[in-house]
Amino acid sequence: MDHRRGQPLTLQTRVASFLLYAQGDDVQTYLQKWLPLSWTRNDALFDPVTGHTHNGAGPSGGPVSGVTGPAGPAGPQGPQGPQGPTGATGPQGPTGATGATGPQGPAGAAGPTVNWRGAWSSSTSYAINDAVSSAGSSYLATAANTNQLPPGASWALMAQVGATGPQGPTGATGPTGATGASGPQGPQGPPGTPNQLTNGGLELWQRGNGPFTTSGSVTADRWVSQIAGTDTLSVSRDTANADGPGADAACTFVLGSGAGATRLYQLLRLSSGEYQQLAGKTISVDVRLRTATANAARVGVQTDGTGGTTTYSSFVAGDGAYHTMTVAALAVPSDATSIILGIYFAASATVYFDNTTLVVGSTPLDYVPAAPADDLARALRYYEKLAVDADATLIVSGIAQAGGTLYYTFPYKAPKAVTPTVTRTGTWQFSNATAIAVDTQGTQGCRVNVSVSAAGTYYANNSGTSNNITVEANP
Repeated sequence: MDHRRGQPLTLQTRVASFLLYAQGDDVQTYLQKWLPLSWTRNDALFDPVTGHTHNGAGPSGGPVSGVTGPAGPAGPQGPQGPQGPTGATGPQGPTGATGATGPQGPAGAAGPTVNWRGAWSSSTSYAINDAVSSAGSSYLATAANTNQLPPGASWALMAQVGATGPQGPTGATGPTGATGASGPQGPQGPPGTPNQLTNGGLELWQRGNGPFTTSGSVTADRWVSQIAGTDTLSVSRDTANADGPGADAACTFVLGSGAGATRLYQLLRLSSGEYQQLAGKTISVDVRLRTATANAARVGVQTDGTGGTTTYSSFVAGDGAYHTMTVAALAVPSDATSIILGIYFAASATVYFDNTTLVVGSTPLDYVPAAPADDLARALRYYEKLAVDADATLIVSGIAQAGGTLYYTFPYKAPKAVTPTVTRTGTWQFSNATAIAVDTQGTQGCRVNVSVSAAGTYYANNSGTSNNITVEANP
């Protein structure tokens, strides 16, 4: 009987495989022990026949629970259940290490043989596999063609021309290259400063053509010979050996005891009204010389004053050709009173001398001819003849009331640098007169007097060989 509800209890006596039996228990005895106990402990009613728990109330009205028995032994593994659904894709794992290089594959089939034809030409016939260049790209002929400019249906691109890259940075400056050959000489430019010399081109010979053989002779205008010791020097005007059109000075020299001191020179006096502005300046000289004898002639520039000396060029080569001889950047003392430019002779030879400059500055300048009128005006400052020899243009004439001395004035062609020496030369022609003489000379003109014999007409003129009046004003 169900003691909780007063209902009859039907006892099933079959053995339940899940109950734990003690030694000596039978099924009925075990149930008799178990049922009261489960009720009194308020455990859920356990049906030993079905193995089900029946929730009910115990004697006190609360739930009935049985005592948890010991865990039974593990049953045999059941069969594998069906495969569950595929789970979501997990995150990608890290890249694995590169594997070893595989073996080399077999060689491919040989490609076609390319026949390079150079730059494409419209007049050339091309066969298959001919290759050309055009506009920087290269093309391969896929069909025979003529005058079909690539790209086109008969051409396949082999290599496309690349785009022009950006300009690279400027490279480092390379080493200085070797000096190239000298180019041809350019045309002569104008002189930087005026030539300070008179008659630098040796064109003016107012005293005659020479030869001049005496020491102290003025040869070409403003060029004076100075012969040392037992040397001899003969200077003549020459046109056959000039350095260009015109004349030069041919100097025939024989060495004696002069030891290189014989010279043909021009003096520049650094005095009031002359070259005083050259004192303290730097000057340079350029002279053209020619000789067939080595070590025969050279250029020298002499100055006086504090520290004054003579500075020489090298000797001119003895090859028979004209050479430019220079003295550059010569400092003139501030207290100097003269500059002398000379051609110095040191060995017996014939020397040709032409085209000379003396300029202010440190660089010698080649000779540039002055205008003829300018060159003559400079020469006349130092020397002139009042007429052409024996041309009868210098005439003193008149009607005298009685015999006596009469005076006449002749002006010069150019003012003179200093008070000159005026000389009547030759034997003049006279009528009713006996003599003519220079009475007074100045820098602008001179006065002459004529001795008249008696009253009446008289004259004197320069007709006759070498008759003239000369004016010499070389300071």
